Amino acid sequence: GVGKSFLLSTAAKSALDNGFFVMMLDTENALDQSYLERIGIDANHDNFVYYGITTVNDVVKIISTFVKEYKEAYKEDLVNGPKVLIIIDSLSYLTTDSELDNFMSGEIKGDQGQIAKQTGSMLKGIQHAIKALNITLINTSHVYENPQIINGKGKFLLGDKIKYPQTFIALLEKRPLKEGVA
Repeated sequence: GVGKSFLLSTAAKSALDNGFFVMMLDTENALDQSYLERIGIDANHDNFVYYGITTVNDVVKIISTFVKEYKEAYKEDLVNGPKVLIIIDSLSYLTTDSELDNFMSGEIKGDQGQIAKQTGSMLKGIQHAIKALNITLINTSHVYENPQIINGKGKFLLGDKIKYPQTFIALLEKRPLKEGVA
């Protein structure tokens, strides 16, 4: 890959080192305990929690429950509640409950755009839920280059529902360290 999981893990390590509570939601099974340890993250740290997730609804249940508990615990002073970093790696590997059910029954059916709709609704819901809290969300998504040429350049495909709620977007591209070396 281009290093998305590495960048997120480094951000998680820095956040832990600076007193944040870190919640890591992994859809790709890329962040196992041995990998986290190599990055310098103690997976048993009191301020760290890891979830291996599959569906958009998994994310919604975990984050909405956490935010409700956070608001209840710090309702007297929400603005000064503890710093939290929520990481989702990656939006691209999330699936819908119906896609998962179909697969488990031995069928593959198109989702008719449901994954994009549900992901967009999820991101909007998270942003609304955390906007006045001391909680930061970082996520990754795979971005694909559209071969359609516009003004001599391709256009990167990233859905608007993923683009617009983000404060910052970085596009990473895998490049060789040296010419002619993969």
